[in-house]
Amino acid sequence: MNEEERHFLYFLRCGLWNLRESYDGSSEIRWDRIYDLALQQTVAGVIADGITMAGIPIPTNEAAFGKFAGTVFATERRNTQMDALVVKIFRAFSENGIKAFLVKGQEAARAYPDPSKRQPGDIDIFMDAGNYMKAKSLVALISGCGGIERESNLHYATELGDVEVELHGSFKSLTDRNLDKRVIVWAEEMTDFPCPVWKEGGTEIGLLPYNFEAIFLFLHFFHHFMTSGLGLRQICDWVRYLYVNKDNIDRVRLEKDISRLGIVLPWRVFACLAVDYLGCPEDSALLYDDSYSRKALKVLERIMKTGNFGKSVRGKRRNERYLVRKTRSFFISFKDFIRLSLIFPKESLLNFSGFCREGMGAVMNDIKN
Repeated sequence: MNEEERHFLYFLRCGLWNLRESYDGSSEIRWDRIYDLALQQTVAGVIADGITMAGIPIPTNEAAFGKFAGTVFATERRNTQMDALVVKIFRAFSENGIKAFLVKGQEAARAYPDPSKRQPGDIDIFMDAGNYMKAKSLVALISGCGGIERESNLHYATELGDVEVELHGSFKSLTDRNLDKRVIVWAEEMTDFPCPVWKEGGTEIGLLPYNFEAIFLFLHFFHHFMTSGLGLRQICDWVRYLYVNKDNIDRVRLEKDISRLGIVLPWRVFACLAVDYLGCPEDSALLYDDSYSRKALKVLERIMKTGNFGKSVRGKRRNERYLVRKTRSFFISFKDFIRLSLIFPKESLLNFSGFCREGMGAVMNDIKN
């Protein structure tokens, strides 16, 4: 890592944990670069809090701070809007007898020192297959516009105003079929755990059991890391959730489930990243082992390079022909597979095989249509 990235992680730790960490002021801080990294990793609000908490003198003529102020204001306003929409959706679900759970995003924000500073994305809602079908019809009616559905893994996305809402009726990743099978069995067992509730605006919003959400957050960001790329926001969500709910999580059961799902290596690597670079206390990062520090650094370097969902390096080629675009996508994924295989050998092979299988299926389907 370079000095700019070290400064960035310093402010991120200060913001994540609401504390003033010791600071090495041996080099000049490039505030414009800190802002750019905060945008790439979608953690601008947390970084802004971290800068305030650090107590470092801020140059009055620094343009980056005007940008930070504007971004933080927009983030707070967006969170207010999305929380209100969550209440509206779950009130409609309750009135129509639909059992659902808010996951990731607005749910994960509750674990931050200041939830309004977590940069929001979509509204994600999980439910079983039966409730999924009812919820899909209801959300489509509320939105008043069509949505996009992937029937193979019960995934429906639509927009309510300018907010994307995603319904999830299964945990299928469509890349690692063996993991999918294990997760489905595990998820069914988790239904026996008590579910917490978030009360907002007089409405009860269902949340997944603590053990369930801890693994769900991990599986979600790890899938993106292995496929499209990952930003630090998703890891911060997981880290804060583990920390805030450490007394609610059944640690013995969680460790057993991590083992049976076959995700011990990835979990250990990201736990090492969480402790060594994000400042998470060791007792919150289950299975922490500093012998995985080299892999953790490689993971962090990749995240810093690619940005949120790989947007910093993938780019768009809107005018490319169909087959050219598909071929380019294949070679990008192949190079990613080679790099990732040095960190997660088995997982890389399974995900790349799944990518090829799904990609060929999509191409054949497009040709037929």
